[in-house]
Amino acid sequence: MDVPPRNPIAAVTHPDPYPYYAALRESASPIFHAGIGAWVASRAEHVERVLTHPAFRVRPVREPVPRSIDGLPAGAVFREFARMSDGERHATLRARVDRRLASSTIASLEDRAGCAAEQLRTLDTDEFIERFAVYAVASALNAPADDLACIFERVRAFARSLASDASADAVTNGSTATRALRERFDATEIGLLFQSYEAMHGLIGNALAALSRQDGSDSLEAHVEATLRKDSAVQNTRRFLAEDAVISGIRMRRGDTVLAILAAANRDPTASDRIYTFGLGGHACPARHIAVRIAAAALRHLAAGGLNLRHCRPVTYRPSPNVRIPLFARARSRKVPS
Repeated sequence: MDVPPRNPIAAVTHPDPYPYYAALRESASPIFHAGIGAWVASRAEHVERVLTHPAFRVRPVREPVPRSIDGLPAGAVFREFARMSDGERHATLRARVDRRLASSTIASLEDRAGCAAEQLRTLDTDEFIERFAVYAVASALNAPADDLACIFERVRAFARSLASDASADAVTNGSTATRALRERFDATEIGLLFQSYEAMHGLIGNALAALSRQDGSDSLEAHVEATLRKDSAVQNTRRFLAEDAVISGIRMRRGDTVLAILAAANRDPTASDRIYTFGLGGHACPARHIAVRIAAAALRHLAAGGLNLRHCRPVTYRPSPNVRIPLFARARSRKVPS
């Protein structure tokens, strides 16, 4: 029997965190977890309150940009991300995202997925899954096929520079990568590429892992939708109080942090079929339909390359405080037919 996770952060990479999440949901109100220094909301009603309450912000009031990248090129781009802003600024930046997602290049994403798969045909499963969404989105943004690998490396370097434990070298590499990305993409497009990195890596991987645990003939899109609820890629998200407030019966103070466990709320029996993976309210991710299409396309191309989707079981999970990313050692996909 697996030992339960020691805390909600360790649960993200646990082989089966869901009994632990179910135990957390037994609390009638959010609980304070001293080990992570944050309140924990796990019931659907509590998570909804946290994600929609006007007193919460997506970044700490005194740190709108991570200190490690503030004043650097990566920090300048970070400031332009809609998901990292609040209030009127968020509304303005979100409108840009909505317009970009409605553009013809993004709408033709399936046509570009084949280009991504062709570039990745010789890679093993883990590498294919990590790269596929970034390649597909970059291709949809009219990047030439020969540039996709370089764009991916820059997006990955940027993402790594944002980690709370990023080394000085990682921060430097991230800023160098950001300068290069800005020569080709605007901040909104970099945001789309960034979102297609870790979160999509987790979604595709979890959908593949789920196929090995079930039978059935649902479409791949329906399967991915089910995975969003049953094994969310983004397991949790943080919110920060900008003022004192009473949240689900608990008096919290300005500056308090709440960890909203989306993966626990997804499985809350009282939530019906609501999916919290993409958030709620003004910060709800507008790209759910695109994420599902990309993940389903990735699974199709893996199968077309000769991978038996029903026999891919994760051997471990990549370390992360919030994104559940399975790793499939030694599983290989064959060449994608031309």
